[in-house]
Amino acid sequence: MKHKIVNNLKNGTAGKKTILRFEPGMAPREISEAEYQQVLNAPCPEGKRNLYFDLGKDVPPEPTVDNSPILWVEKKGKKSEAILAGETFWIHGLEKTGKSSIIGAIVAAALREEGDPLLETLMFRAAPCPKGKRVVHVDTRSSESEYENLMNTTMRRTKYKDGRPEHLHSYQFRPIPVEERLGTLEKILFGPELPPVHVLLVDPLDDLVSDHSQESVERVANLMRAWANMLNTVLVVVTCYKPNYKP
Repeated sequence: MKHKIVNNLKNGTAGKKTILRFEPGMAPREISEAEYQQVLNAPCPEGKRNLYFDLGKDVPPEPTVDNSPILWVEKKGKKSEAILAGETFWIHGLEKTGKSSIIGAIVAAALREEGDPLLETLMFRAAPCPKGKRVVHVDTRSSESEYENLMNTTMRRTKYKDGRPEHLHSYQFRPIPVEERLGTLEKILFGPELPPVHVLLVDPLDDLVSDHSQESVERVANLMRAWANMLNTVLVVVTCYKPNYKP
């Protein structure tokens, strides 16, 4: 049996749901709620893993003035789902299921500059990064070797194969004490000498807090939503699966 990835993309605040199924070597296809539940409950053969993600979009109650689209999620045979400035895009799933690979693809898409061709970035594409803006990527969990492997893979998707461009501001937070991470991130985002943010990615949000409780993660999630709206940017954030909890 091939590994399966099931993506559940919720459109805005209305709760409308599109469920896409992804399998290696095949184009994504829309499936029914019944088939989705069947896949979720299917036994996983020994030595194999079923990979599941929920992809969801938050729309702020008071969007920023310039809420132009920055990120798109491609859906085969249907109109792409646009993520606007000020909105938050969630990647929610089990640990060790490839969520960081999706983050790497989105980083590569967001680094593209005006006039550059579209890249192979899975189901995602992004508006070109304007001159004078930056892509901020924060990895809160990976070891140094894991982080370097991710960044090398990400750069191979882009034209920056021999190094990292100036408009990529990527940070490894694992060496920073947990209690100092939110303050450090705030300085990175709102430092007076730093350029504005095109796209902000945090992977995973859970490791910005020490206890990983639902209440703590929700508190930080609300703060991050507010920051995305203040910065007039798209926030892409990973959270790890906990039973009965979705951000």
